[in-house]
Amino acid sequence: MKSFNDFCQSITQEHQDEWSRELNARMLQIRLPLTDETVEEFLSFVLNSNIEMTLKILRQYHEWLSD
Repeated sequence: MKSFNDFCQSITQEHQDEWSRELNARMLQIRLPLTDETVEEFLSFVLNSNIEMTLKILRQYHEWLSD
């Protein structure tokens, strides 16, 4: 089986930049001042972005294993 460390090393800055651009394309706008409602919106965005990024990495890992 391939080494997970090798996979981690295969992730380039270009990969990270691409994934970040995809998430940033959502154009999150934070409403100020932060209130209970806007903090919840912000935290939801961060959580969902984290989940999406994790899935992108898992997809990349699956493709890497298949090579």
